[in-house]
Amino acid sequence: MGLLAGCGGESDSQGEEGGHLRTVAVAGPGTSKMKVEIPSGSPPEHLVVEDLRQGDGIRLQQSKDRIFVKYVGLEYANGREFFNSWESGFTSTFLLEETHEGWERGLRGMRAGGVRKLITPPELEYDTTTFVYVIELRKVEPAAR
Repeated sequence: MGLLAGCGGESDSQGEEGGHLRTVAVAGPGTSKMKVEIPSGSPPEHLVVEDLRQGDGIRLQQSKDRIFVKYVGLEYANGREFFNSWESGFTSTFLLEETHEGWERGLRGMRAGGVRKLITPPELEYDTTTFVYVIELRKVEPAAR
């Protein structure tokens, strides 16, 4: 899964396919902590998308759809958290097309109420590094169709 209840710092464990996982505990939905699993070793070369919770709301379909999200962002290499809107209490809102390419590709098709983990390589970011995001899609306002 990847979104696990619990608390603590960073740990190392073996994943389902025998690879090692680094687990970073961060503030999550509600007052809980969530553990974000990051594979050890070299970062993936392509976008990785993992649904942690399926939503049942409006489906995000178009670049002009407005999204309302809570999310945490981590650096793949060291697990360092660089942003956490659950901690700050802030809900971010923007058009899907205003995000970087990793989010635009990785969130499309997701339903409001869902939680998704993305691992985005540099070419889909800002050509700097690979990032890991856990994103809760709280609301979708569809663009005029």
